[in-house]
Amino acid sequence: MITPFTATPADSHHKQDHPPQADGTSLQDHDSDHGLSTLRKLIARMKHQEAAMTCADIDTIETWWISTQMTRRCALVMLIRPFAALCEDVKNDRDFALPVAETYHAIDFGQYEELLNRLKGATAWMMAALAARKDMQEVLDEARASVNQDGAP
Repeated sequence: MITPFTATPADSHHKQDHPPQADGTSLQDHDSDHGLSTLRKLIARMKHQEAAMTCADIDTIETWWISTQMTRRCALVMLIRPFAALCEDVKNDRDFALPVAETYHAIDFGQYEELLNRLKGATAWMMAALAARKDMQEVLDEARASVNQDGAP
């Protein structure tokens, strides 16, 4: 089964409009290229895949994201002061050290990695769908200009 995770090249990124070629051109520039053939085969296989997520899955992720907001904020606040000051406060104030330790234990990198993988999968699916358009580059350019001007859609 192809999932958004298995369809995502390890080095893919949503800012990249076309899968890279050795000569720096896009797959659109190489109609007879082996890479384009491989991409077309992958897209053909992906067309038979069921949805990768449900609305309930999205609700679960959003609920988790909201519920972990305080932990993220507390963790990031640790970085707004010099390390020596943080270290001194942790060393000298147990009432401060305890929430620092709690925040340390509360961060679940596995959940963040899973979210990152899902987002990478989503961008792979979006790019594969956009690749079906003959005017893909123009659509991507127009969308990038809109996002750059207005922020996220």
